[in-house]
Amino acid sequence: LWRLLWASRSRLALALVAVASGATVCAALMNLNLDAGDKLTREFRSLGANVVVSPAQTADAAATMDAAVTNRIDALHASEIMAAAPYLYLVAQAQAGTGASPVPVIVAGTWFDQVARINSWWSVSGQRITQRNDSANCMVGQEVSRSLGLVPGSQLVLRYAGRQATF
Repeated sequence: LWRLLWASRSRLALALVAVASGATVCAALMNLNLDAGDKLTREFRSLGANVVVSPAQTADAAATMDAAVTNRIDALHASEIMAAAPYLYLVAQAQAGTGASPVPVIVAGTWFDQVARINSWWSVSGQRITQRNDSANCMVGQEVSRSLGLVPGSQLVLRYAGRQATF
């Protein structure tokens, strides 16, 4: 048997290479099959929301969506829905402290208890807002914080349409 194998060693080497490459391909395909779903889920979650529901745009007024739409999404309780958070954008005047001049800023109102699950990649200095009905605190973006000289715990006054709120 040894003489037979030694005499046809080129065929034996070719057979071993074929078996090894077949086993390698099978192992790679099994690894892809078992791990691809988890890797894709992890990557998509790191990017944030992958479905955005928005109202139809109108030419004369800001488009807002009825709260019933968000309530219907919340009521689905589907395992595929990780979180749902509405956003409302407006331009307000911001003032940090007394005596400072007001600066126009874009204000986004949302449910921070849900946003933390959607945008887990946010880097937050200070404390995150975790309650949906927290009307005493706000989160300020890096550029606005820098231009207004804000640090965590600073007071911020927002004015919009004759109304004023202090955070």
